[in-house]
Amino acid sequence: MWAYWQLLDPTSRHSEAEMNGGSYGHITWTNLPESRKASFNDTLDMGYAAESTTIGAVMDTTSGPFCYFYV
Repeated sequence: MWAYWQLLDPTSRHSEAEMNGGSYGHITWTNLPESRKASFNDTLDMGYAAESTTIGAVMDTTSGPFCYFYV
């Protein structure tokens, strides 16, 4: 079921409007402390694990630096 949901409407699911819905679209976890909405241009600091990247570069789990889906 999860894999099916993940593949539904990728155009909508990979949009900034979809990303910014609810409490989890902010740059702080669950918007605590209150913060602005995230954008695809915001940097994800991967620390020692990998080079920093942007949110937009990792939105699609079947292209870019990742290639996975849930079964």
